[in-house]
Amino acid sequence: MDNVFIEFTKSVNGIPFFTKKAEVRKILGKPDTNSIEDSPPESEVNRAMELMEVAIKEAYKKMGKDPSSFRWPDISEYESDWDTYGHVQFEYDKQEKLIAVIILAERTGSFNLNGKEYNSFKLEDFLALSDDFIKEEEGAAYVSHSLQIGIWCPNMDKKIESILFGCPGYYRKE
Repeated sequence: MDNVFIEFTKSVNGIPFFTKKAEVRKILGKPDTNSIEDSPPESEVNRAMELMEVAIKEAYKKMGKDPSSFRWPDISEYESDWDTYGHVQFEYDKQEKLIAVIILAERTGSFNLNGKEYNSFKLEDFLALSDDFIKEEEGAAYVSHSLQIGIWCPNMDKKIESILFGCPGYYRKE
């Protein structure tokens, strides 16, 4: 997927947000990868988790904690269904509807955002898109609720790793 055209809270390459995954794939073809379909078999994951749990319980013993008190946290809210096409990822909700698009900066030369071409990933350029960007608690991301944009800068510097463009309501004010 060489050319990417995004309209804030509306579409990517003319594909509207909330389009079903099957329809996105009809338009774009088979993705390079999918976060669920290409994950290791459940048996491998379960075996790895069993081994990790044994190690964690051993660490609990060494710390003087009751090993039987260990519980895996519920991370189901973080499970995501992503199709990756080169430098672009499409996120789907539980009903398999398109809810966000992520541009991976390292792999992208340029893209079009609301009719304007961007050839670089300068943080200042993207923060200038809206006056409501807020820095998240860890300082590694900036979010605009009005435009539904998330800018990811993991090293707490100005180097953008990715930019997420969400559907209406993707980022909810807490």
